[in-house]
Amino acid sequence: MPDVYRDQRILREKIIPAELIYAAKMFRREMFHVSVPRNNLHHICGTDLIRDKAGTYFVLEDNGRTPSGVSYVLEKPLGDEARVPTLFGAYRRTGN
Repeated sequence: MPDVYRDQRILREKIIPAELIYAAKMFRREMFHVSVPRNNLHHICGTDLIRDKAGTYFVLEDNGRTPSGVSYVLEKPLGDEARVPTLFGAYRRTGN
């Protein structure tokens, strides 16, 4: 992903046709050369962990997509705040 919005080597070398990128509804020209901390472009990631018989953890799957059900996690605190405003009164609000 950083290549599409920065060097565009993948397009220059015709690995992916440029028209596929530029015509995509999610492509944003305003994101050219935008830097993000640690080049981390995913703020939410669905990671499935498993543990073997010895107790060692392994990553079974690591998805750079929105995991199902994440909207509940993101919206629930906002709903709670609206229903019980005193519950969050002592905390500083971040974000929107």
